[in-house]
Amino acid sequence: MSLLLLFSCSNDNQEEGTNTPEHDRQVPVTFSSVKSQGEEVTTRATTTPLDKNFVVYGYKTTSNDYVQTVFDGYNVSFTSNSAGTSTENTHNYSYVGGTAVDGTTTQSIKYWDFSAKQYQYFAYTNGTPSATSTEAFTDAEGITFTFNGVDANDESSQPLFSELKNVSHADYGNVVQMVFLRPVSQVCYRFVVSDGIDANSVTVLSSSFAPTVGVDKIYTKGNVSINYKNDGISFTSVGTGVLSETISGDTYTNQFTTPEQKYNVMPNVPDGLGAFKLTANIAGTEKTAIVPSQYMRWLPNYTYTYIFKIIDKSLTIVFVNVEVEEWQAGGYTESEQHHW
Repeated sequence: MSLLLLFSCSNDNQEEGTNTPEHDRQVPVTFSSVKSQGEEVTTRATTTPLDKNFVVYGYKTTSNDYVQTVFDGYNVSFTSNSAGTSTENTHNYSYVGGTAVDGTTTQSIKYWDFSAKQYQYFAYTNGTPSATSTEAFTDAEGITFTFNGVDANDESSQPLFSELKNVSHADYGNVVQMVFLRPVSQVCYRFVVSDGIDANSVTVLSSSFAPTVGVDKIYTKGNVSINYKNDGISFTSVGTGVLSETISGDTYTNQFTTPEQKYNVMPNVPDGLGAFKLTANIAGTEKTAIVPSQYMRWLPNYTYTYIFKIIDKSLTIVFVNVEVEEWQAGGYTESEQHHW
């Protein structure tokens, strides 16, 4: 892949990522996706072990505010119990001698430049982009990777993309740990009752949580694009397959029908969806509640739980809040609740 580099020709003869002359020590850039506690390699997205090989891109901002490419699509390979077998292999990850994704560049060792202002890294794994932009990392368009045919319910088809890792001067010389995310969201809905109501007396016979406008779709398959720029990440999803499930012989399309179940779906960014309607048959009476469109934007790697409260003896239902949880390594989550 051809990238436009924002550095002067005077740097052409200097090894990218090497130390400047005033530093007499050379510290290689090393990688890992192992958690610092030494646990099994996982991502924040799943407890399934990560496909440990990944493709990395890395850039440094020099003292003159030029952004220089250091890793241009390097293949980083994991080999168990190989730490210490080469200079840049401290955590069983190696890149020297391999071939970059352009198919021609032989990968050389990179050293930390202690005079640089900052480094930035990003990576992907468990898939090959169907398209890659040719813009430079610092251009307004940034660098975009597009993956087609993602199935939210099939982890084997899901590429993983990393956070944009910003490394400040204080961390130069430390192993660069890449944290990978899933391009998938989870959605769940559930019912609670007010304190004055006996929960055992309330029976939800059936329910549906779906878009109020027919053109809005809940997708479980699609194509995703991840854009990296030096100021952050943006994500785009284009759906190709609509949510459909069969329960007791009946097929339900484009709607969530089972409370408490976490549905894996495609993110709906950047545009989000319109309002959703909760319809529930409670003790033989149909009740409804509306969730405004501003709460229907699903980001990748997050779980959204929509909570509906039955508030009085007439069994009126209201939407009370959505819990937003980021999927963490090992299956743990940190919950951030927003009450509206």
